Amino acid sequence: VLAEELESLPAHDGEAVGEEPLEGPTWTGDWRAWCCRVVIDVAQALEHAHAAGVVHRDVKAANVLLRADGHAQLFDLG
Repeated sequence: VLAEELESLPAHDGEAVGEEPLEGPTWTGDWRAWCCRVVIDVAQALEHAHAAGVVHRDVKAANVLLRADGHAQLFDLG
């Protein structure tokens, strides 16, 4: 369902202040779609941790690191 909603987001025009389109080999596309991908990566990491019996008690932006390939990783699992 999330993937379908991600595909249905309107295109970003890049004209508003602070809303430049993302560019580069892995940072292309709509900034809203990129943000959704980051949230999905973090949600999948939490799902994986919970399945292994690990509870992350400090989910915050400082514990989410962005890889060069555009994916996010969740750190500080205790």
